[in-house]
Amino acid sequence: METKQRQIFGFLSSLLLGLVYSLVSQLINSVFLPDVPLYVSPPGKFWLIVLGTLMIGFMGLIAAWPEEALPGVFLSALAGSVVTSIWTLYNQPGNRIVSFILLFLIFLPRLFFYLPLGVLVRWTISRWETASIYEKKPLSGCLNTLVISVILAGVAGAFSLHPAEVRQALDITNQIVQSGLDAPTPEDIPAPLQNVNRFANYARGDYQLRVGTDPDLLPVQRPVADYGVTESLIIIYFENTYFFGCVFTPPSNVPVCGDF
Repeated sequence: METKQRQIFGFLSSLLLGLVYSLVSQLINSVFLPDVPLYVSPPGKFWLIVLGTLMIGFMGLIAAWPEEALPGVFLSALAGSVVTSIWTLYNQPGNRIVSFILLFLIFLPRLFFYLPLGVLVRWTISRWETASIYEKKPLSGCLNTLVISVILAGVAGAFSLHPAEVRQALDITNQIVQSGLDAPTPEDIPAPLQNVNRFANYARGDYQLRVGTDPDLLPVQRPVADYGVTESLIIIYFENTYFFGCVFTPPSNVPVCGDF
């Protein structure tokens, strides 16, 4: 296969994988939580799907660029890790220094997360080359490989689904906020929201729920979590810029809410 053909095929096949991955990863939580207004990072879900598709497409192009497979695979994973780390740092609320340290610690895991994409691209290219040279069936010869790659991309996207305890926390938080907004008097506001300053005065209009990364960012007194128990921080953003948070400490389903 000529160099340009290899690069074009790598780019186009990766665009397909990127589209499948981006669609699944961006939509799966909304499918499981249809009634919860989940937070969507700028520039919005549609453009995140577009940008995710293009990014994975260009990662595939990088993987297909060199003649040798190994350098392309590692360069592709490195590029994906750098871009997504910068993007996460930019969009992560809270202390920037803490976020930077966290990203530094997970940079290598990100690198290994993106390695399979380059491997899939080079595997598909290799299958196409074999089918073109020896079987004289360039399209049908690599079709099975491409289908398998698409399925794997969808499976990888499904890992964006929040864990069951986080989905439960999101659902409960949404119910509590709805009850608070519908309360006829401040005394009728649900107990977890009674400690949230200015809720009765500023909680107005549409809102979105976002999963936070560090429950300790919320300055509230809460039960001590047992060893190995993962707490959930849910941040509630209103369209008027008012926001607060709620922390769930399993096994309790009653959150402790407060202001940042």
